[in-house]
Amino acid sequence: MRRLSWRQALAYALGLLTATAGFAVGAAWAGHAATGGSVQACVSRQHGTLYLQNVRNKRQPCDRGDQTIVWAVTGPQGPQGTAGTPGANGAPGAPGAQGPAGSIQNARSENGLFTITLSNQGILLKGPRATLTISGAGAQMNTIGEATP
Repeated sequence: MRRLSWRQALAYALGLLTATAGFAVGAAWAGHAATGGSVQACVSRQHGTLYLQNVRNKRQPCDRGDQTIVWAVTGPQGPQGTAGTPGANGAPGAPGAQGPAGSIQNARSENGLFTITLSNQGILLKGPRATLTISGAGAQMNTIGEATP
């Protein structure tokens, strides 16, 4: 069996001491009275130090002569704050995909004399003196009351 050096023994002892201290602190924190959304502790009048109450082992959590202090874990709801200033406009988005080709059902010239009408029956072109109808049956033009096939 190999013998430990004094440095190895010291390292093992410090590791064990650290683990024990961590366990003790965790157990103390888990055992303190944190009920109802508050944390309770004790203040030593003699030294002014704080320590957590141990309500499991004593009838009175703080030592005789020490004072109990309670902190709220969550404070009361505050009033609504004022609205902030509006933020800057965002960068423009990427262009969208091209949509389907549009359809013109009725179009009129700027002077209102000429119109184009597209429908399921065909195309109708109207002017001040003539009308042209294009349909599945063919084209027909009417001029000042006359029909031209």
